[in-house]
Amino acid sequence: MSRTREWADRRAVPARTACFVALVAALAAAFVAPASTAGAAGTHRAGVIVDTNTGTDHVHKVVITFSEDSITGAQALERAGASPVVKGSALGVAICKLYGVGHEVDSCLGSGSDARYWAYWHVPQVQSGFTQATFSGSGAGSVQVHDGDIEGWSYGNGLSQPPPFATIDQIDPPPPPPTTPATAPGAPADSGTPAGGSAGLAGGTTGELGLPSVGSSSTTIAPTAAQAAAAAAAAATSGAAGSSTTLPGGKDANTEVAAERA
Repeated sequence: MSRTREWADRRAVPARTACFVALVAALAAAFVAPASTAGAAGTHRAGVIVDTNTGTDHVHKVVITFSEDSITGAQALERAGASPVVKGSALGVAICKLYGVGHEVDSCLGSGSDARYWAYWHVPQVQSGFTQATFSGSGAGSVQVHDGDIEGWSYGNGLSQPPPFATIDQIDPPPPPPTTPATAPGAPADSGTPAGGSAGLAGGTTGELGLPSVGSSSTTIAPTAAQAAAAAAAAATSGAAGSSTTLPGGKDANTEVAAERA
């Protein structure tokens, strides 16, 4: 009978060892491995709020991003930079320390002299605020965090000390919409007249014969027959004195009269 019992004990030891190894591997996978990477359609966001209740800046609010469909609560703490110290058990992953605050692993959930522990709230996107309904009875290694969720942790005696709640946009406000720059006053409409030039036919300078010039350059108008005759008469009167008259355009009056008679 003793040999049979001894044989049974020898067979039971490897079986118990295998079960223990499998349990440790499962807990490690739940804490380290992503919950799901299939079907990731982009970057998701979640809020992590941790209140250590110690020191001046005791509330840590961080928005994390992830491309997986979901991650565990323990992974959310890692990505928030909370440096979690965890303890694996048959009930899942227990959080012992966050941001260096808490108990060591051997007394993870507190002791008689200091019964404080890390209480956990999980708020899905469709809810708001840390309430008794959002107090998590599951470990951080089993809770799935999705896009828009808020994770809350508070070091104390449980439900009486939830962390201050905030939405993702309150933790990390979106950038303001781009502003359209004001249109600078336009230049005056182009009138077709160069700056500093003549005003053209409307109110501009006049040409050699009293007629307005066109555009910014003057235009010499050829004399009419009456003007040419008057110029010829004047030339005849002054011809004895040996003077000559030049018509506008640089033409000699005598030549012009001769051409007219011909």
